[in-house]
Amino acid sequence: MICASSRSRSSGPQLIRENFDPPEMLKAIACVGHRLARATVMFRESAGNLDPETLEVLIRRILSDNELECLDFSDISRVVGEVLASDIEEEYIEWEPTNRSRVPNSRAFCTLNLI
Repeated sequence: MICASSRSRSSGPQLIRENFDPPEMLKAIACVGHRLARATVMFRESAGNLDPETLEVLIRRILSDNELECLDFSDISRVVGEVLASDIEEEYIEWEPTNRSRVPNSRAFCTLNLI
């Protein structure tokens, strides 16, 4: 497995951010294909941040020391904080939280403004 991730700010090897990166990046983990990567993302979105033990259960094998060195299991709120604190502002997202109802005339909206 090669340590490569989307948008690492360090000069060293770029880590796969298990609790942040999209399925395409998670496929760099040995034995993780498209379906398992998507399932991993769906799991973390519903259950919260993953840790090494949970990932091992999901992929049904023990991660090697080399793999663990390439994986970043940082809390998603810390990663988001780093992105928001960065000088790079690629896009601005404005949103209002939904009320979790499936009412067709919901007042929730999301707009994406590219700078």
